[in-house]
Amino acid sequence: MQQAATILSNSLKSSASAPAGEQTPTKQELKTLTDGVKLEASKIGLMWASSQPSPTEAQSLFSALEHRHSQLFTLLCRAGYGGGPTLCQSLQSVAAPVTEACVHIVNYMSSTKVIPEGQAAKQVAKVWAACDTASTACLDNKTAIGRQLLHSSRSVKDNIRELQEVIVESQACSHSSGAQSVSDDANSEVDLDFEADAMSPFELELAESSIPLLQVVLDVFKLLIRTLLTEDIVSEASTLDDWESLLFHAKGLSAVSNDLGAALFAPQDASEVTSAAGSLNTGCELVFDEFPGHLKDGHAEATESLIARLADAHAGIHDKTSADVSSLTM
Repeated sequence: MQQAATILSNSLKSSASAPAGEQTPTKQELKTLTDGVKLEASKIGLMWASSQPSPTEAQSLFSALEHRHSQLFTLLCRAGYGGGPTLCQSLQSVAAPVTEACVHIVNYMSSTKVIPEGQAAKQVAKVWAACDTASTACLDNKTAIGRQLLHSSRSVKDNIRELQEVIVESQACSHSSGAQSVSDDANSEVDLDFEADAMSPFELELAESSIPLLQVVLDVFKLLIRTLLTEDIVSEASTLDDWESLLFHAKGLSAVSNDLGAALFAPQDASEVTSAAGSLNTGCELVFDEFPGHLKDGHAEATESLIARLADAHAGIHDKTSADVSSLTM
């Protein structure tokens, strides 16, 4: 099994294209093979749970598991032929746990004389969990890149939601008297919940002015995902390199949006907010610059609209922080 894992690793590191006539494996093929690995692992678990098999029986069961494992890794090799970095990393990430779980169940069963009750089932469960994850593996470049874009976009969306919640809470606090009543009841419980500090009026305005910028970033992700769905990505075409580059910059946007979200929690540091906002502005510009010519032509109106909104949103934050600095120096 380790040999199959090594072959897969070397194959994914290679830039070789698929052999003539080789087709991309299907999801059904993948599920059939992961189910096959699960079946052989279950047979091992059942055999050891009932009695200690003979060396011949044990070797037969282990060989069957290894055979299924090799079939699965052959399919993953087929999926990785000519794949970009994103696809290859995705395949490696789901393949490694399968090998680890299969090797572990073989080593455990063959080296343990008396299997404690329930342990056989636990070893099988580890194989099943790894195979269930592997059954959802990306089998082509478009799916791998799309899944990464979707994951990063969710991070930006979560930042917007969390920031909006904090803004609402701070607005509620600003409309209250701010006085905290203390109960005279000796049996009252102490509130041990810790919440974010309430924002000052300026911090609240700065947080509100940052929402449009984060929304532009989210809309950039939506444009990328929508465009990817209609794009024909093939391993030997230059478009794959274009999309790998777009994904690289998009991941950077997601990371910086996290920085901006964190900087907007009270107490704020205006310089950190300005820095993160500037990085988001630059990151979006890089994404637009990396758009291949044929994509720019097809989405010119949407791109121009986002660029205009980006400029307005970034200017709004810059003006707000500049005004605060000016007031401090007066």
